[in-house]
Amino acid sequence: MKGLTKDDISKAFKHFRKNVWPKFVQIVRFGMIQPEPNISAYESCSKGTYHFKKGDYETAFKWYMNGAMQKDKESLFVIGKMYHQGYGVSRNSRKALRYYKWSARLGHVEGMYQTGILYKTMYDEDSVIGFMIRSREKCIMWLSRAAQRGHASASAWIYRHTDRAERIYGYGNDEL
Repeated sequence: MKGLTKDDISKAFKHFRKNVWPKFVQIVRFGMIQPEPNISAYESCSKGTYHFKKGDYETAFKWYMNGAMQKDKESLFVIGKMYHQGYGVSRNSRKALRYYKWSARLGHVEGMYQTGILYKTMYDEDSVIGFMIRSREKCIMWLSRAAQRGHASASAWIYRHTDRAERIYGYGNDEL
C-alpha cells in the first residue's frame, strides 16, 4: 500500500485497540454493547424471569445478559441454564460451564452444583487420562463446595462417589 507511513499504521492500530476492539469483545462475550442505563441487576433479572416464564426466550436472554453484565449471580446462572438446555440459544456446554462457573464464584450454590455436574459429564465422556483426572478433581471440588453450603444432591453425590479420605481431606476446602 503506497502512501501509508509507519505513523499512519501505528495511529490506526492504536485507534482500533482503544475504540473498536473493546466494543467487539463486549458484543461477542455478552451479546450486547452496554447494559440498559438506570436499571438494576435485580430488575433485569425480574424482567428476564417474566419473559422466560412467558416463553419469550430471546427477550429473556437480553434481560438476563443485562443483569449478568452487572455481575448478578442469578442472571449468570440462568444464562448458563439457557445454554445448557438450549432455551432460545443453541446448546453449548462450554458456554454453559463458563456462566455456571461465574455464578458459582459469586456464591450461587446451584451454580456450584451444576458446574460440578458438567465437569462430571466431561470426566465421563473424555478418554484422555490427564484431562479425566483434572475433570474429576474439579467435579469433586465444585460438588464439595455446594455440599458444604447445604446442597442435598451434591452431598448425596459426594457420599456415593468418593471414598472417606476424599470426603474428609479432599477437595473443596480452598477459598473461591
